[in-house]
Amino acid sequence: MISANFIIKDAAYNNDDAIYNAIHYITHNHTCPLFCYGIWPPTEENIIHKFETLRANLSTFYSKTPCQQKLQHFWITFDTTYRLDFIISFIDNLALMIGKYYPTCYAIHEDQSSFHAHFVVSTTGHIPSQPFLIDSNWASHIKKIIRFAKKCSIILKEIHKNA
Repeated sequence: MISANFIIKDAAYNNDDAIYNAIHYITHNHTCPLFCYGIWPPTEENIIHKFETLRANLSTFYSKTPCQQKLQHFWITFDTTYRLDFIISFIDNLALMIGKYYPTCYAIHEDQSSFHAHFVVSTTGHIPSQPFLIDSNWASHIKKIIRFAKKCSIILKEIHKNA
């Protein structure tokens, strides 16, 4: 089994530049490659546009008020780079799993003491009827992430960090 920390940033992410700031943070201001699901082509500008357009379309076309929180941000830190190809495959499959419902992007950081991947996920789904990725729905997805990791022989330690 591989051990990893699953760090969830418990922040409001409701300010006007929250999406821009989160995307630029995870790419270390353009120095890390960005990978995406539900967004094409996978550029920082397209991610920001997609997140914002989904939110705008809710009120414009569906008479639905977007939730105040614009995104979820979490990262997974691995204690080892043993079986790195397997870890990268897990990260990508996790993003794919979430990205089926909510636009998702991630960046892998190898420049610090531990190998880790940051994820930014829109709280607004691809389909307008999709519930916002907040509160109990977000808690449910956290449990799904932990179960998925366990099926992949990865034990995630859930850690919440306040803003």
